[in-house]
Amino acid sequence: KTTNGYFGEASFTIPGILTATAAFSDMLGNKDSNGKTVHDQSIYGEAGIDENLSKKFKIAKASLYYQQTHVDNAFKFTKQTESTIWGYKLGYAIAENASLIFDWQHHYTPDSNTKSGYRRERTVTIETVISF
Repeated sequence: KTTNGYFGEASFTIPGILTATAAFSDMLGNKDSNGKTVHDQSIYGEAGIDENLSKKFKIAKASLYYQQTHVDNAFKFTKQTESTIWGYKLGYAIAENASLIFDWQHHYTPDSNTKSGYRRERTVTIETVISF
């Protein structure tokens, strides 16, 4: 079905210290069984130390992120779903144009034995990044 809605994104930087980005969308068009319009909302946010500050400490990246997609209220942070992902990344410069990035990601899987109906799981990945 065709959906209509809106999308907004904002970014800001405190030079030499912090960069941050946040995005939000709310798409309308689908209806539930009662004919009520269903909101399909998504939210994303990321904040990290500025690249100039990180170079002083041989840190390639240090950031936090949060994402929740396809929910009826993206600002209900206490209600986690399968589409909720949050985590943090820390990278170490191993050479001038190469770094190792560690990503600790938390996501949720269905679990009928928990109060919320979801169990939090953590995945740790290690990436090699080469910049040129």
